[in-house]
Amino acid sequence: MRRNYWKDMCNRWVEERWQETSTTMKVNRAANPEDNKHTKKEVKWPLTFQEVFDKMHKKKGTDQYISDRAQEVAESYS
Repeated sequence: MRRNYWKDMCNRWVEERWQETSTTMKVNRAANPEDNKHTKKEVKWPLTFQEVFDKMHKKKGTDQYISDRAQEVAESYS
């Protein structure tokens, strides 16, 4: 991961709003552990980072990213 991305993430993680959201999400994940795995149910293997990123950042039914920024991030990991 690029150093500036890591620093930005660390700064965001220490914010109170992020901490509150994180706590809420931990409770939600603990309530339904089987529903929170990034796996392909039909083939039962863990998804790669690229597969998860593409699923979250591409327009449904297309091969187009939702923004130029999303495409830049995807290309930086390829």
